[in-house]
Amino acid sequence: RKNHLYLLDDLTGDERNHFLLRGLLFSMGFHGESSLPDSFFNSENIASTKLSELDRGAIELMYGGRLSSGLTADDAKKSLGIESDD
Repeated sequence: RKNHLYLLDDLTGDERNHFLLRGLLFSMGFHGESSLPDSFFNSENIASTKLSELDRGAIELMYGGRLSSGLTADDAKKSLGIESDD
């Protein structure tokens, strides 16, 4: 399967860089948006090229190696240092 990213040729500077980064993150599984004002994923920040602390945390959570497919909810909580309800 091939992924493609198409950009309008009139995008320049930070706006172009934003959409390049957005496309890369989308291909990594980050499809949502955020209502937080400083988040890269806020739909109003179309020229932002900086990730907020929370954005970085989400990427770390997804790709930091502490979680893997097939974990039970309790195993995931344990991996993240979250106490179980039991």
